[in-house]
Amino acid sequence: MAEIVQQNLESMIPELEQIQRVELLSEVEVKQLIKNRKKLEYRLQKREKRKEDFLEYIQYELALLALLEMRREKTGYFHKKDEIEFAIAKRINRMFRITEHRFGHEIKIWLSHIDFLKKMKWDAAVGRIYRRMLKVHVHEIGLWVAAAKYEMEECGRSENARQVMFEALRFHPKSQTLYREYFRLELIYVEQLRKRASVLGGDLQEVVEDHRDQVLNGEVAKIVFSTAAEVIPDSAFLASLIPIAAKFDFAAQLIEDIESHLKANYADSPSMWNALGRSFLVQPAKGSSTLSQFQKCMELYEEGLASDRLQNKLKLVHYFVETLGELWNLSCSGQKIQASKGDLSEQFMTTLSEYLADKQLKTLEEARDQGWFSLEEGHDQQKQHQDEHWVDSLRDLLDVLANERTSLAQ
Repeated sequence: MAEIVQQNLESMIPELEQIQRVELLSEVEVKQLIKNRKKLEYRLQKREKRKEDFLEYIQYELALLALLEMRREKTGYFHKKDEIEFAIAKRINRMFRITEHRFGHEIKIWLSHIDFLKKMKWDAAVGRIYRRMLKVHVHEIGLWVAAAKYEMEECGRSENARQVMFEALRFHPKSQTLYREYFRLELIYVEQLRKRASVLGGDLQEVVEDHRDQVLNGEVAKIVFSTAAEVIPDSAFLASLIPIAAKFDFAAQLIEDIESHLKANYADSPSMWNALGRSFLVQPAKGSSTLSQFQKCMELYEEGLASDRLQNKLKLVHYFVETLGELWNLSCSGQKIQASKGDLSEQFMTTLSEYLADKQLKTLEEARDQGWFSLEEGHDQQKQHQDEHWVDSLRDLLDVLANERTSLAQ
């Protein structure tokens, strides 16, 4: 044990000599540094290895790096970094790897290592650590997403990001989170290509010329959507892809395709019409206003209510009025709907008021007159109680909206 500790301490002599020579630390501070390191080294050599000992040593070395950085700023001396900071960083990296080998089940250790490597700008090492971590934590979907986002957004390595997603979907073939992220990454890739094409005049060697127009129009993202629709036939999930596509100004046709698919395959589902309508409230698409998105949302609800294939109009009316009441309350209180529902202004409140007064209340009143609020017989007791609660809520909301219309008319 003592021999190993002594050998490790001797390997540190060159950096310590440089630290003292350039006066980043005083002689007293260097002696204290050696003493502290010796104590930490002995802890690592114990028969029973403790995670806390490794992490304490890593934290000590990180604090040393921070101290040296402050001393350099103070003295204005920025030479000999390879001999000093780089040597310390290599030691930290090595200790992280040892810790991960012994305590690989701790995700926080891996993520701390990745944060350190990012600060050091060791990008290639970050990718390797992600791959090692995913071999251990193959069931952690969030880690697969983080790895793919790193490759695409921070490094611009689209092929690596795709490989990560392919591997992730092999282990989690029905993960909504993975398909949603894969869909977004393909759209980011197209956006990057389009920006490059505008700068280079269309010279994109990595895209086959015969398929260039399709790629630049988001055809790959459409394939991802089609695959997801086959594997995960869930209308709410598929509708959740619309707000993602809405962030990209080239994806208008893709949004129409998703909308058409949902209407063709799930027109009987109130949940689909609700998810589809609310998807346009998440945030305005590029080139659209909040008001136009609101109008699109209302049109979809009305289209659903008018559909002959819809099986439960009561439920869709409930969703419809719930959405309107939510928007109305937020606009009246002067609050702004955050990322999940868009951004409301005074102009939006006025438009919503006019919509409720001129059009929507008539639709709801017709729904009431046509018996959509009535209860069906033959339900079990629990279902009957649930429907009664729905009907009461709908009637209450209708009364509130009717009062608002009266106030507006005055």
